[in-house]
Amino acid sequence: MEAGVGAYIFNRDAHTFNTLPVAKESHTSLGVSVGPGVTLQLSDAMDIILKTKYHAIFTSEGGTRSFISALGGLEFKF
Repeated sequence: MEAGVGAYIFNRDAHTFNTLPVAKESHTSLGVSVGPGVTLQLSDAMDIILKTKYHAIFTSEGGTRSFISALGGLEFKF
């Protein structure tokens, strides 16, 4: 199980979407994350890492935005 608190940074360049202009936007918000994970040993030198996390980002309007992320990877041990 993992948990964390930190800054979530959002940046978007100005662009056009279906002929509608979209303004540049940039802001930083405080957020938290929590989720389970597992490490599976493949050999003495390599593991597989699998994790999921739920993220909650606190907005300036007093609400939250949330999303779930998944991570998979290989860990090599020397």
